Amino acid sequence: MPRRLLRALRLAAICCALALAPATSSSARAEGIAVEHFPGVPFADLREALADAIADEGLSAPVVSRFGAMLERTAPDLGHDPALYGDAEV
Repeated sequence: MPRRLLRALRLAAICCALALAPATSSSARAEGIAVEHFPGVPFADLREALADAIADEGLSAPVVSRFGAMLERTAPDLGHDPALYGDAEV
């Protein structure tokens, strides 16, 4: 089979898989994931507690990107409210 055809078939298979991924039941995807709610606790406190818990497990904490600040700078160019994402972090 020609390489070009194999590449096209592979791309089609990937596209189909991506298209069907949202159809997967959320409970099947969420198996083993713990969710906790902390109403009334400031986000910054929760983020710090999570970073401490990660460090306590001997893992290095992930780098925090101040994504909200970048979005705030670019929002006017896109016609969005600068405060749309607030203090978004990645």
